[in-house]
Amino acid sequence: ADLLGDPALAEWKDGLPVSWQVMEGAVSGPGKSGTESEIARGPEGGVLLRGDAGTGRWRLLRRPFEAKGGTVYRLSFEFRAAGLRLEAGQFDNCWAGIRLPSGGEEPFLSWHSLSEGGWRPAEVLARAGADGPGEVRLFLSRTGTLEVRGIRLEPLEAADSYDALVRYMGLHYSHFASKGIDWGKEAEARAGPARAAKDPEAFVKEVLPLLARLEDVHVTIRAPGGPVLPTHIRRISPNIDVASLRKRLSPGVTLGKAGIAGVAGRDLGYLLVGLLPDPAAAAPLQEALEGMLDRRGILLDLRACPGGNETTAAALARAFVKEPVLYARSRFRDGPAPGDFGPAFDRVLTPREGRRFEGPVVVLIGPACVSSGEGFAQMMAAIPGAVLLGQPTAGQSGNPRPLELPNGVVVSFSRWISLLPDGTPIEGKGVPPDILVEHAGGGDPTFEKGLEVLER
Repeated sequence: ADLLGDPALAEWKDGLPVSWQVMEGAVSGPGKSGTESEIARGPEGGVLLRGDAGTGRWRLLRRPFEAKGGTVYRLSFEFRAAGLRLEAGQFDNCWAGIRLPSGGEEPFLSWHSLSEGGWRPAEVLARAGADGPGEVRLFLSRTGTLEVRGIRLEPLEAADSYDALVRYMGLHYSHFASKGIDWGKEAEARAGPARAAKDPEAFVKEVLPLLARLEDVHVTIRAPGGPVLPTHIRRISPNIDVASLRKRLSPGVTLGKAGIAGVAGRDLGYLLVGLLPDPAAAAPLQEALEGMLDRRGILLDLRACPGGNETTAAALARAFVKEPVLYARSRFRDGPAPGDFGPAFDRVLTPREGRRFEGPVVVLIGPACVSSGEGFAQMMAAIPGAVLLGQPTAGQSGNPRPLELPNGVVVSFSRWISLLPDGTPIEGKGVPPDILVEHAGGGDPTFEKGLEVLER
């Protein structure tokens, strides 16, 4: 049942939809001396929010309701936006969301960012942590126009979990088109047993084969209190021989799961990066790199980098760049069709303060370099003079985010496609090397070729 009661926002009073309230959401640009952002009836129904460079006070539209702890709420709506741009002093807000009690001191906001384009559907799912006041919120604080209509807020039951998952992934999963998956057909074929599942564990058992059809390492599922279960395991032949390359290092220092550091050849720094840790735990990698800044060259090995935190990758890569460089673009799913995506946004690597490495650098890559590891490879590929050597990376980037269903099961899945700077998707293709090296015979030919290139 819809808790808001007027999806079309047809009833208005005193310049606002009935039962909706307004508050000051941001002050920017001209500040208090500027005009207020506009809230008005949409020309095709719903509500319109608008502002420009002269807007100083941005109004947030909110609709209060009473939330029940433990309930998952679905906010669904249609929207379109036009003329969006971020002007000097403005805050980058254009979204719709639900503000819910968390069970702690502060409530939390679950929101969906809204991009420019014609009418299309979107939704937000979030669980209230406690009984208390909740709000549906609409907010724009940048130049442009946002229209929202067909707004519904529904409390979901555990029995709704399968349909909620299918519907949400249908709108937001990023690789249906590239994989040629008919999601509706696949989901309907498994609907009966999944809907009839007696408990979360049975639900996971029924849904896992459906998710496995996506063959995506970023898609996982977890029952309440249970382990995270992968839905796809890649079978690859890594192009790295760690035992062999260790013999060529003096010394070779293990940095836990983060990697290996050492000296190779004639005064060449070697850094193997494993799982990219969160920035707070990245000191061993950062310190190892700092100790190489006076070396003749650096061999950066990403062949065993399965992903992790891309912020850590950027912190390392910034040591090699002199000026900002575009290293990748990304697009999020945005619309009902599998090929509907929002505008591409740039991912830019900026220089760090202090010392940088200005000597030659060779980057080793291969099929075990995945996800944020591939983001790292893209950063290095954009740096003038850096040479990528080995085999293409995995071609599996997804920026996954979790979705908690009403029955407590959590499914994480890919939300974006990652592109090379020229717009080429890397999904299924990977980041290509400048120099292709076959991994054949004994030892580690990719490592040896990297040393050869640096020694020239």
